[in-house]
Amino acid sequence: MWEKHVPLNLVANTGYNAQAVNPFPAPADLELGGALPPLKFVGHHYFDSEKLPMFDLSAIGLAANVAKNDSVDAPPTADSGTMGTGAVTWLKLHEAGKGRSVGLNWVYRVITAGGVGESCEVIEPGTVGSVPYTAFYWLYEL
Repeated sequence: MWEKHVPLNLVANTGYNAQAVNPFPAPADLELGGALPPLKFVGHHYFDSEKLPMFDLSAIGLAANVAKNDSVDAPPTADSGTMGTGAVTWLKLHEAGKGRSVGLNWVYRVITAGGVGESCEVIEPGTVGSVPYTAFYWLYEL
């Protein structure tokens, strides 16, 4: 089980909810501890103002602004995540045609763990919730 601090600026006393205005800490390599080398920082993944996925990999000069092209359910054996809500779908995403992608056209989200939203009864009215998930993202230029 992952026991490291989630690398986001979290809203106090809300578990996994990131701040809406300033969710990311300053760019830095991710220290894993022990004998493991740090993971190099290359950028952020978020959703733009049109709710399209954005992969801003500015540290290596790449970006992908994509939209869903296809999807499949995660396999039944996929990890249900830290909250036990289930694994989100696997996605095939293609360049969204907004002119914001640089060097990347396709993104695949696979090998997901967690991320399925909680039922509405669990979230208080008027609040925004988030569910942690882990995934492999494969990025391609075709």
